[in-house]
Amino acid sequence: MPQLVRHLRKQEEDWQSSRWGYLFLSLLPVVGTVAALWKRRAVMEFLDSVLPAKTLETGSYFYLGVFGTLTMIFVGVFAFVRVVKNWRGNRMRQLLIMLAEREPEPKKFPVGPRPKQF
Repeated sequence: MPQLVRHLRKQEEDWQSSRWGYLFLSLLPVVGTVAALWKRRAVMEFLDSVLPAKTLETGSYFYLGVFGTLTMIFVGVFAFVRVVKNWRGNRMRQLLIMLAEREPEPKKFPVGPRPKQF
């Protein structure tokens, strides 16, 4: 049990020291996606010049881009919400540490044969 409590405390300390990095990394996909959207118009103009006819291939490039964009935005927003939610630490982990600190030492039972039960 003490090893588990030490492990939980270490995780809390690690989180407190690296939460700004996680916040930055969670915003990175969103910022990258916005930059990709900024350049999307130039890419679509290039595709129109290369593939002048509106074909299924042109549409598939567009929809694959939209799917990738939405996926990256979802990943970034999910990570950002998780970081903000756990900004002061994981509540479950803090509760487990608090309960482990409150728990008295376990009772020592005598070693030997069990007493007879009636």
